[in-house]
Amino acid sequence: MAQMSKERMIKYEVRGIKLGKFKKLLFGTAVTLLATSSIFTISKIQDTDAAIISVKIIGYSMVDSGKHLDWGHDTAYVSSVRAGAKTWNAYKSGVIREDTATTIQDVWIYDYYQRNNYPGTTTYGSSNTIAFNSYHMDGYNSTKKQHVATHELGHALGLDENLTGDIMDPVANTNVSLTFNDKASYDAAYQKY
Repeated sequence: MAQMSKERMIKYEVRGIKLGKFKKLLFGTAVTLLATSSIFTISKIQDTDAAIISVKIIGYSMVDSGKHLDWGHDTAYVSSVRAGAKTWNAYKSGVIREDTATTIQDVWIYDYYQRNNYPGTTTYGSSNTIAFNSYHMDGYNSTKKQHVATHELGHALGLDENLTGDIMDPVANTNVSLTFNDKASYDAAYQKY
């Protein structure tokens, strides 16, 4: 049975929070929107199989009231952070900026060494931080380092862990391009800034 597809733009809204427009393929099937707390999952059900579009945000971010995330650093992985910022800024221009003398730093990025399972961590609180674990990072190639940096910046933007293959995949991988899920989650988080 051949699938007939039609490309359309759909705008979702959950409990008054506009999630933005999502471009996707529809196959004349039902679209279901499920909402739980601040985590949204959008599912598209087809006749033969299911494709999931997952929008996950954590409900808070390090983005300031001017819709900027200004970062300062003492990290050996600054080129990876710059590349990660460029990835997010290619989708929403100018949100992530390197700290200058005229900006107020929203997050401090530094390195540490610990034998654990985490190549990077993002911590919210009185001092917002992103920390890269050199125990893992030093063994990664430049692409995987960029993925980790892009992923941690995603948390600072308010995105939660998401599906395999996404930038926000909880397992470090070599994807350095935003997926549909990453963009949809960023759109949802951006509405809350």
